[in-house]
Amino acid sequence: DNWQDRWESIKINKKITVKDYENTDGPILLVCNRGKEGYGGGGKPAHIWARETIEELRKHTKRNFIVRFHKANVNDKTGSVKEFCSGPFAEGIEIQNPDKSYPDLLKTIKRSYAVVTFASSAAAPAIIEGRHLFVTSPTCFFYEDRSGELSDIENPKQINRDNFFKRYSHSHWNLLDLRGGDFWRHVKDEI
Repeated sequence: DNWQDRWESIKINKKITVKDYENTDGPILLVCNRGKEGYGGGGKPAHIWARETIEELRKHTKRNFIVRFHKANVNDKTGSVKEFCSGPFAEGIEIQNPDKSYPDLLKTIKRSYAVVTFASSAAAPAIIEGRHLFVTSPTCFFYEDRSGELSDIENPKQINRDNFFKRYSHSHWNLLDLRGGDFWRHVKDEI
């Protein structure tokens, strides 16, 4: 198993620097999945998932939150984001909405304490940037890389990132891997 070589190659090719974990005083970033109708969110619209997740997290932390709605939701005309942003519930919540200010995801992760998602690929840079990751869907690729349950938000578990790097390195393939049969050798027993 040459996952270390594959991972090193990916890191060099994509200029990835893995950061140490650090606990910051930053807010908790909730990265919403796409779809007002619940696509990618297990049938639950993003604003409802975010509200329920914040309600649960507020039982365990006093931190502020950033809620980042998916850029695919820019044409949401239902008013769900506007509804989410109103009233006393919204205190201590910064909204990143694609039709308003939409900062760079990596910069937002870097200033956060932890990242929470249902099942978003934004979990990968959280792991790379040394931010604790909390995943609410057991079907998410990153579920086994989570730092615990939402109730563990202030006492996150340190994960073994090598498990993530191994899986990640074997989920990215190039033409040489395909031509040489490496991809087929890796997946044939899974079919």
